[in-house]
Amino acid sequence: MARRRSANATWSEESREGAVNNMFAAMRNRAQEELGSSVSIGSDDENKLVGLPLPSLALKYLFQSTVFPLSRILQITGEEGSAKSAFLYEIMRWHMVYGGGAALAENENKDSPELRKSIFRWDPSFLQRCVAAPTFSLEEWQAALTTFMAASRAWMDDPAGPGRTIPTCLGVDSIMATATNAEIAAVEKEGFAVRGFAIAANLIARYMRTMPKQIKDYPFTIVGTNHLKPATTAQGLPTTTTPGGKAVKFMETYEIEMKRAYGKHDIDLLDYSGLRLKLTARKNSLGPSRKSITAELLWWYHLDEATGDVKQQTVWDWNTATVEMILAFDTAPGKKSIYNRLREITGIQASSRGRKEAYSSVLGIPKADPQPYRVVGELLEQRLDLMPAIYHTLSIAQRVAFQPGVDYLVTREQAEQGTAQEVADLYAELGEPPPLNVAPPIVTGEEPVSVEEPPRPGDEEDNDVEVPDSE
Repeated sequence: MARRRSANATWSEESREGAVNNMFAAMRNRAQEELGSSVSIGSDDENKLVGLPLPSLALKYLFQSTVFPLSRILQITGEEGSAKSAFLYEIMRWHMVYGGGAALAENENKDSPELRKSIFRWDPSFLQRCVAAPTFSLEEWQAALTTFMAASRAWMDDPAGPGRTIPTCLGVDSIMATATNAEIAAVEKEGFAVRGFAIAANLIARYMRTMPKQIKDYPFTIVGTNHLKPATTAQGLPTTTTPGGKAVKFMETYEIEMKRAYGKHDIDLLDYSGLRLKLTARKNSLGPSRKSITAELLWWYHLDEATGDVKQQTVWDWNTATVEMILAFDTAPGKKSIYNRLREITGIQASSRGRKEAYSSVLGIPKADPQPYRVVGELLEQRLDLMPAIYHTLSIAQRVAFQPGVDYLVTREQAEQGTAQEVADLYAELGEPPPLNVAPPIVTGEEPVSVEEPPRPGDEEDNDVEVPDSE
């Protein structure tokens, strides 16, 4: 019998390293050929995370990424009145900015088309690219979502079609707002509701298991809103839960929790109104969780002189959120060194005039003439030369940007250098909010802005329990 020779006797360390690398490359190539799917290797798997460039530094910090990754599932949770729908519409708008669109399963029977259109800036092309379907049961929103995805895939895969060049946001608002068909039928028959098993959670779990296959390799984003319910842990400590079981939590890449900011969260001024909201990345599968920002949702009414109509205008003031986030590191526990480094890079310092104003020698804003936070934040976004150092300081991952008009798979494969710059320029042209020609409000003992939330009781993902099937 032939004896197998020792590898050390026939291979130098250098040649052995090459052989090992070649083996795993061959493993990848064979898997791609036989499994019919895209298989990556460690040196290039980050290139598969292609997404839409986020419009502000604050959002990049929240998501810990320069882009909003496609082919992913996101859940927006919050109590009543926390602007979950408005954030869903904003995410839809990001897809529209880059040549895409959105489809909505409106599952609460309280649709607000004016709010949605105002967040879309009343742009005719944006409005044309949003399909909204009212749904009245859990099965109906699932059927609507499946129909939207199937139609989108067929259009993109048609040889005469546009290819996978259309980023599409598919939203459900909200996941648990309606009952199942069985529960509805039982109530119609008996005239009242009775206690039952977790049918809805079971159906959602079964449906969510099909999502990876349906959105794989397509520029889709699945976004669902859900309500937070106050609860207690086994130790009696306060926490929150989301109805519908744990299936969505298992599948989601991000879970953004929204709530009204502590203290004075209502904005009611002469020229505009709004809400002050806290957004926390309760789950982030691509980076550290529990990063937090505070942002303002602002609205006012504008007379359209061409038509004579008065239209609501609504914007998320992400630029103000960026400056507030930078300044918040000054007082955040253990974050002083981060603040000092950000001040060194950006030069941003708060004015002492009691208003939301700041100055920066780096950005060309003199101390004697401080500007509103939103102006300072906008100027910072234009300084692309400063961004790499800021990303490094905040541990923000720099990822490949989706290219409008270029097939999603081609972009992933090529991972071309310089894409982020090109698409950032496009966003600057198409995505800037309308100017707010109003004075910043005077700050009167407002609560500090937090940048990272501590773990809450029952917050660890390891506590998640799968909903069992009931046959």
